[in-house]
Amino acid sequence: MSGIIGSAGSKSGVIGTTELDYEEGTWTPVLNFNGGTTGIVTSTAKGKYTKIGRVVHCEVQVHITDNGSSTGSASISGLPFTVANDMNSWEPACLNVANFRIASNVSFLGGWADNNSTWLQLRMIAGTQNTVAAYPDQDDLGDTFYISGSITYHV
Repeated sequence: MSGIIGSAGSKSGVIGTTELDYEEGTWTPVLNFNGGTTGIVTSTAKGKYTKIGRVVHCEVQVHITDNGSSTGSASISGLPFTVANDMNSWEPACLNVANFRIASNVSFLGGWADNNSTWLQLRMIAGTQNTVAAYPDQDDLGDTFYISGSITYHV
């Protein structure tokens, strides 16, 4: 590898004869329910990203104190780059969740970024045999909700 990549911002480097694009920045995540944000009160909404070539790694933190009146499946929009449509499936996401009001039989909360989108779809697994997959909604989140996590995807 040749070249040095130093401080934040857009850079490029060379590995062999291949030039790599490098960029760091911030983005604003928006929690929504089926795209709606009516009445949602957000106390924290921040994200940062690193893009190296076609690979983007994003960190996200959202804290709401009122989930408003919009209804439907919860998602986080505003990813800094559109997810590539080269996997024929969803890109994986790893999330760390706190203050999530859910049924006691929910065993997993995670999510993914859809192809050709800039949003992160939340997903939970519940049921007595942990086999029922569902999209959490405004009732599952409650009025005080905090989520932090990261996702890596291709552009």
